[in-house]
Amino acid sequence: MGSFGHYPYPLDSDGKPIDTPEWRDACNIKKFANPSDSDLIKAVRFDDKDPGAVDAALAAGADINQKDKYGFTPLMLAIKAQNSKLIYKLLDVSGVDVNCKSNRGFTPLMIAAWKGDTGCASKLISMGADLKAVDSGGRNAWGVAHDWHKEEMLELFKRHGLEHKEGDRLSFPPAPKWREGQRDKVGN
Repeated sequence: MGSFGHYPYPLDSDGKPIDTPEWRDACNIKKFANPSDSDLIKAVRFDDKDPGAVDAALAAGADINQKDKYGFTPLMLAIKAQNSKLIYKLLDVSGVDVNCKSNRGFTPLMIAAWKGDTGCASKLISMGADLKAVDSGGRNAWGVAHDWHKEEMLELFKRHGLEHKEGDRLSFPPAPKWREGQRDKVGN
């Protein structure tokens, strides 16, 4: 928390926000393009300009799990950009890793939680996404959804058995209905 109120960036070991480029201007995946990006990463970043480039890169044998300099895979970038057509195309590629982690430990499920994409999160969970994975700040997907005020995502996680536990890392305390020991006492 700072003078601007809620600060949901991941925290470092000292409890200070990690203000990283991958969280700033987060939907603009083009902004962080790098000359060393592979053809598939470039194709995902600029899918709106050349929609066939992703298919061409995959047909040429591109690794579906390759990472950019921040550790984001093509799937993670598509989720960040909220490009549903591309998300589901990449989820259908054989060998896609739904539990890969970025350099800061973010998984595709955490990114979907951050964006509030319940459809994508449901699909990731059905494909075996790890609900217990934590980022470098110690937050799991529930913590990410909570810190970004994604109530529908919290409900989805609740249906899959992922709820707030005492000691979970969060940027601010959960509402009473999400607190351990309070869930049965408060009307949901």
